[in-house]
Order: sequence, then structure tokens, then C-alpha cells
Amino acid sequence: MHTALLILAGLSFVAAQACFIAASLEWKELQWEVNERLPEGQKFEPMSWHIGTYLEFKRLRESVYPQSLRYKKARRLGIVGTLLFLFSVTIAYSALNYGPPTVILVFVFMMLGLIYFSQKWM
Repeated sequence: MHTALLILAGLSFVAAQACFIAASLEWKELQWEVNERLPEGQKFEPMSWHIGTYLEFKRLRESVYPQSLRYKKARRLGIVGTLLFLFSVTIAYSALNYGPPTVILVFVFMMLGLIYFSQKWM
């Protein structure tokens, strides 16, 4: 039972990483779409991303490309990736420390939360 739960935690972790990579690619595509609509001198090409760059990009995106489906998709992938990551860590920790009954309850509640949040932000 513990081995199966650890495999489930590992698969959830891999799925979370895939969601994070997909979200990063969506952000990059969104940056390219915003840059296509900006004049040559105002192109947005940061060297690194931090909260200030994110806020500046958000302002640019809202003014140039307000109805972006790519933004919603990137945000959704980030949220689902975060939930999957938390799920994998919780399942692995519970499987190693508490045993199957607790793990099953945690699994059920985490899956319900994942379903709820993924449908709420779709």
C-alpha cells in the first residue's frame, strides 16, 4: 500500500512539473503576443522575472491585449500545478508517517479540492 501511494505521489509530482513547464511556455507566448502589438521602442523583454517585472507586464498586457485567453490558461495551469505539487507532498508525507487510513482521507479531500479549483478557474 505504501509503495502504491509513493508511486501516486511521484506521478503527481511529475504532473505538477509538467503543468509548471506548460504555464511557463504560455507566459512566454503571451509575452510574444504582447510584444507584437507594441511599437518597436516599447518591447517587453526582461532579463529576469520578479514581482516588479510581473506587475509591469500585467499593466502592459491589460492595456494592449485585455481579452487574452492565454493569460487565463497560464494562470489555470499554475494553479493546477500548485495543487498537484501540494497533493504529491501531502500523500508522500502521509504514506511515510501515518499509514493508509489517513492517506485515503487526505487523498479524497485533495482530489475534491483539485476538482473544485480546476473547475472554478476554467
